[in-house]
Amino acid sequence: MTGREVMTVRKVDFIKNHIFVKAMSFIMAAGMVMLLMGGLTAVPVWADDSYTVEQEEDDYVLCKNRDSGYEILIDDSADLFTESEENDLIPYMINCSDGGFVMLVTIADNKYNDAYDFCHSYYRSMIPEESGIMFLIDMDTRELRFYSEGSYHRQLTADVMNIISDNIYKMAHNGDYHACAREAFVEVADVLEGKKIAAPMKFVSNACLAILLALIINYFIARGVSKAVKPSNNEILKSIYSTFEFRNPKVTFLNQTKTYSPRSSGSGGGGGGGGGHSSGGHSF
Repeated sequence: MTGREVMTVRKVDFIKNHIFVKAMSFIMAAGMVMLLMGGLTAVPVWADDSYTVEQEEDDYVLCKNRDSGYEILIDDSADLFTESEENDLIPYMINCSDGGFVMLVTIADNKYNDAYDFCHSYYRSMIPEESGIMFLIDMDTRELRFYSEGSYHRQLTADVMNIISDNIYKMAHNGDYHACAREAFVEVADVLEGKKIAAPMKFVSNACLAILLALIINYFIARGVSKAVKPSNNEILKSIYSTFEFRNPKVTFLNQTKTYSPRSSGSGGGGGGGGGHSSGGHSF
């Protein structure tokens, strides 16, 4: 074998080894990617040590707060959320479950034709006489409705829930129900932690009322200043010239009567108390 032939054989072997190394590197890289993807697929994105999933079906998820023992429920009967959106909402609801149950319910048909009546019936059927908060998206009546009972209703009052509803109803109106529900529970958690929530609609309403009241007051002031000054009754009487004569008076006795007036007696009464729940909402 000549020197040129030896060099040719070595060159061919080098090329084969190079191709083999490249192929093995590619196979190993592909295997690592597949292994990584398989690992990510095996672990749910929403897995969290703060809660456990007790039940999961189509459009129905029930989880339990490991620290407080209270449960959170997503009942998406109207099918407004994807599975990933439901999983994303769970931690926000868990943050609201330190002192009570938390429920997110959507419906497409309301047999009560009233969002409050549905909330009251649904809540009592699920967790009667227990503290908690329920958020309803009613696609039939096109209304957002909060409902709270027990210790939660002392913080989540009707006024507070109306403010939260004012802050989120536009999201529902635009069809972004996931963002609407997420922001709802963000603000609920803030209230339960003692934080203040923004109330832009309340400020706008107060400003409009203040402007209207100022216009009414200015109207009456202008009317009072511009009208003609009228003389008083005393001035009118003093300006009248009058005379009076009384001649030959006579007194005639006609009859006499007696009237019995008994002493009157009084009585009083009291009123009842209030319930242990609150509700508030907004149409969209």
